Amino acid sequence: MREENLREVLFVRAFEESSRDEPLIDERERRLATREARAELSMDGKTVDPVEFFALRAARLRRVICSAHPFAEGVLEWAGGARLPLWLALVAGLLLGGGIDRLGPHQSVDLLNFPLLLVLVYNLVVYFALAYLALGRREVAGGDGAKSRAAGTGAVARWLLWLMAPTRPWARAIRGDGAAAVASGRFVRDWNRAGARLHQARVACWLHTAAAALMAGAILGMYLRGLVLDYDASWQSTFLSATQVHDFLALLFAPASWILGVRLPDLATIEALRAPGFGDAALWIHFYSVTGALVVLVPRSLLAVWTGRRARSLAKALSFDFNQDAYFMRLSSAERGAGSEATVEAYGYDPSPRASEGLKQLLFDLFGGRLGVTVLEPLDYGAEPASGADRKEGAAHCRVALFSLAQTPEREVHGEYLEELTRAAAGADGREALLVVVDQGPFLERFCRGDEADQRRQSRERNWTAVLAPLDLEPLFCELAGHPDPRVLERAGAVLWPGPLVGATV
Repeated sequence: MREENLREVLFVRAFEESSRDEPLIDERERRLATREARAELSMDGKTVDPVEFFALRAARLRRVICSAHPFAEGVLEWAGGARLPLWLALVAGLLLGGGIDRLGPHQSVDLLNFPLLLVLVYNLVVYFALAYLALGRREVAGGDGAKSRAAGTGAVARWLLWLMAPTRPWARAIRGDGAAAVASGRFVRDWNRAGARLHQARVACWLHTAAAALMAGAILGMYLRGLVLDYDASWQSTFLSATQVHDFLALLFAPASWILGVRLPDLATIEALRAPGFGDAALWIHFYSVTGALVVLVPRSLLAVWTGRRARSLAKALSFDFNQDAYFMRLSSAERGAGSEATVEAYGYDPSPRASEGLKQLLFDLFGGRLGVTVLEPLDYGAEPASGADRKEGAAHCRVALFSLAQTPEREVHGEYLEELTRAAAGADGREALLVVVDQGPFLERFCRGDEADQRRQSRERNWTAVLAPLDLEPLFCELAGHPDPRVLERAGAVLWPGPLVGATV
């Protein structure tokens, strides 16, 4: 998704989910935006693409939000421009470079205490760190750029975003402490996290540009000052001899010497330059300029171009996992689920109508509103699972085993029942999955609520987890008749066994 679209989508999500008791967006406006976006995308009988639907719906609701809360427009604009302009990096680098090229006191070039020598060493350390980080990311299986701090700029990016965020007291873009301000703060956090790779690439480009400009300014400043001032060269050291200094300079300036076609002065010349002696600085300025260009200017310019292109590429196609977020799963449920089926079988438990409806809604949110749901008759304690002969051939199928937390799990009963279901799912080439749901409702009704009830509930949940663990299954604990919890929906996709359904979007 494009940067600006994802930004709007996260902006709208923050406002829609900010307060359940006092929604910031009228329900009619939300339904209207959903209906209009779906109608526009489904013209000519086309299938609605969920990502396009999210973007179009968010664009409509953004206008509603900004009309009701004008300051929110400023927050959204900040997120769109939360980056330092590249020209600022160029100007800052040139000015700083022009300042550090002060070759030395009294128009004298100190060959061993030259400020540019420190710049060269610093950049070599940076290149080593970049190489180390790059190799380290390759060694991590499936290295995720969002988790591995791109080019070591993650900390810098986070600091800059924190500094410029509209939630800071000095920014004053968010005023008050109402629900709208809370929603804006959440959007800022969500956007910083979702756009982390983009922010890091932009910061890296800015830093590389500034470093290249700094060296360019230093080189330019040396020659401009050299035109009107006469500089001498010398060196001094308490610990180094002339031979050691000669060897060091020969190593440092070897590439520049080869490019210029000029040999490094011999040992006698270096000895003569030892303070209080001195000599002409022109050759050393040439050596430092060429070396600075080779070590800093060219590599940093190439890195700036590369990271800039990467930032532009990311801005056109930012990745975001919509399939693991309950908000987006619910929004796109109407477009998902075609060709998929789910079979619900309660074991030793007769769920209430509200619990049954809650489970169906959970499955629709998880797999899509077009999902075909079949609810079988509840099984008695100790019975074998029903056959799946009535399933459509080739359809993606989820078998839902429903239990009550009020039941005491037994390996010889519940474990054997689930083991039979896992055998059926394991041989379906990924087109069948098993979801184990344990309804907390009957247990909570029986033991009420409170600290003691919570302890007993947690103990019972640990028992269920222990019984399912040998089968590599994880139970989904939820109160089906209660208010839907977004975390339950997100966890449901994670506990499917043996994994996501082939042919179904989860």
